Amino acid sequence: MKKTINLFAIFAILFFCGCENEDYPRFEDSQVKIEQSNVTFTAKGGTGSIIVGTSDYTASVDQNWCKLSTSGNTITVTVEPNISVIIRSANVTIQSGDKINFVPVTQNAVYLHLENYETISLLGRGGTISFPYECETSVSVTSDVSWITPKVEGDQIVLQAMQNPNFLESRKATLTLTAGDNLFSLKLNVEQKELITSYEPDPDMDAVNNFLNLKNNNGTSSRYKVTYFSSRLASLYNTLITAYPILQEMRIEAPRSSYKLSVILYNTIGNQYWNATNGLVPIDGSKTVAAFALSGDSYSGTSPAYTSNTNYTQLRACFASSKGFTIIQEDNVFWFRSVDNPLDYFKAEPASW
Repeated sequence: MKKTINLFAIFAILFFCGCENEDYPRFEDSQVKIEQSNVTFTAKGGTGSIIVGTSDYTASVDQNWCKLSTSGNTITVTVEPNISVIIRSANVTIQSGDKINFVPVTQNAVYLHLENYETISLLGRGGTISFPYECETSVSVTSDVSWITPKVEGDQIVLQAMQNPNFLESRKATLTLTAGDNLFSLKLNVEQKELITSYEPDPDMDAVNNFLNLKNNNGTSSRYKVTYFSSRLASLYNTLITAYPILQEMRIEAPRSSYKLSVILYNTIGNQYWNATNGLVPIDGSKTVAAFALSGDSYSGTSPAYTSNTNYTQLRACFASSKGFTIIQEDNVFWFRSVDNPLDYFKAEPASW
């Protein structure tokens, strides 16, 4: 009797297992087989493919920006550019008889990349500059000022800037770079430096000798006082005279004693001289570029030693630059612009002392 019960139990298990397999087939047996899928796209769009394990099937997709075509066991998926800032997806449905399968299609959102988001600097004389960008869709660029003409050429943003009419004032602009359907844009700041930073003097005007030979001191020497500094030099100079209130002004005299040129910090007690033993020496044959060959300090009376002051040493470094200066003459007024840093410049006007 016990053997009979055991045989009956085994038969029951086999019967129910057989019924389960018949009523609930394996999941993979209900799917259309996918051999290969390549349907992840950038924002630019393009084509991809799905290869199925049969040629007897139908395929459809639920988004109109995604198109399908079939040939044999290959489904070609064509995706339009995504011009929004949102990642999007679609579902491809594949059916073959009573089998079905789904393949997701994804496409990245549009993006716009620049190497540098800081302010773009232009010289005062204007001209053309370009810088690269990366974007998978079309890009447009506009400016909020008329003196910049921007355009897109290949993978470059190209700016054509007019000459700055302001000799001593910089000017600013804002560029708007737009990708896609205006849902994504970047603001880019542009600053054009004052015209003096790149102004080209008259090459036929011998400003160096004109300066040396002006002789406004009863015909014996050229005497000038510095009446204007560019922003960095002004900051250094103003901080220096705040630290040493006895300082009154900066002067230039040529010749002075055995020196062709002296730069003088004039104060109420005595003068400090930065002497140029070689005078204003043209560089590379140019008549408009000159070097201050400064050497030595001399003091009279109880003048304080400024050499420990950072503002003093930075000022002197500018005047002593071996690269020299471009000299721009306007009648009897002379502008000195550093060759090493065109943003460093100063104005010298005739003095009667």
